[in-house]
Amino acid sequence: MNRLVIVGNGFDLAGGLPTSYESFLLDYFANALQSLRDRSNQYRYTDEIIEIYFSDGEPEIGDQEVLVKQYSSLEEMISEEKIVFQFYEDSLFLFEYPRWVVRIKSKFLNEMLRGDTWSNIEGAYFDQLLRIHSVSEKRRQFDQIKRLNTELSQLKVLLTNYLAKVDKNGGNKRMDYILEECFEKAGDKYYNRFFKKFPFEPIIEEVRDYKRGQIVDNIIFLNFNYTGFLEEQLHFFTRGEGSYKIWPIHGTLKNARSIIFGYGDETHAQYQSLENSGNDELLKNIKSFYYPSSNYYLDLINFLEEGVYDVHVLGHSLGLSDRVLLKTIFENVNCKAIRLFHRGIEQSHFRLRIALSRHFSDKPSMRRKIVEYNELDRLG
Repeated sequence: MNRLVIVGNGFDLAGGLPTSYESFLLDYFANALQSLRDRSNQYRYTDEIIEIYFSDGEPEIGDQEVLVKQYSSLEEMISEEKIVFQFYEDSLFLFEYPRWVVRIKSKFLNEMLRGDTWSNIEGAYFDQLLRIHSVSEKRRQFDQIKRLNTELSQLKVLLTNYLAKVDKNGGNKRMDYILEECFEKAGDKYYNRFFKKFPFEPIIEEVRDYKRGQIVDNIIFLNFNYTGFLEEQLHFFTRGEGSYKIWPIHGTLKNARSIIFGYGDETHAQYQSLENSGNDELLKNIKSFYYPSSNYYLDLINFLEEGVYDVHVLGHSLGLSDRVLLKTIFENVNCKAIRLFHRGIEQSHFRLRIALSRHFSDKPSMRRKIVEYNELDRLG
């Protein structure tokens, strides 16, 4: 048998890397605010995404203290009394008392912050894409889509730079206890349930085949993360070279041009309308068009077809932004079992089961493949 290990952002988070979209945006705003401590900029910061300034005169010492305050969440920063977030469509207005104004110049970022969708940038992008396509007249639509794609590209650059910094600092936790599970052969109970029943009247050859089938021949780590944390953690294992492979399906920080960032659900009810529009800008950030840029996707397809396999899911939310790729993996007839590593409580495993169901058209097949909840299958 073979094994495919799907590695998502939850793996990096469990290892101590602050790689969530919230951590990225919080760091971005905090750095912009802290840059205002330098009086040579006359208390004004501006880039392609935001502009920050003091609303009236020169800030007092108490007003300047907020620039270096440590915020535990983006919500806490937005709720700060001495900072006001001025959104894209808001007109200029006077304040009862002087405050730092964070003016959001990016309409895309504006929509994410106002709609509380900043925890899923790729999903928020696709929602806005569909909304613009459905309500705008053709010429205006082209301009709006082009702007949306430009603003996503700007955020992608900022995110890549942030993750490079995080990756350099590294994690603070070893993940051996989880990765060891990925190398273990299938136990009798597991193998009998999902792969092959032990023969009722065994002969020597059948017993030999049974025992041989429990061994994991090929292990592929399908890494959806951009960081090198998984590779770093796997270096701690002393197994023979070639016993596993890492396929960074969405690229790596080592090669910024390889990074794939966008949306991947061509099964969405409105997707066909995007293709039929004839507007290439609508499809510019659909992930599937970027997979042929490397050999990993075709290698994956070949792997899925070469024999039976099980899947271990480590820290991937199983969200819709990777729907078609995940559906290809899970619904293949060679996929016999799907083991979901969770956050330590059954409710976490339950939520993953719901997310998994969205990648199956054949629901009975899904129910046959899910490995039951095990308290010890913890990620972090």
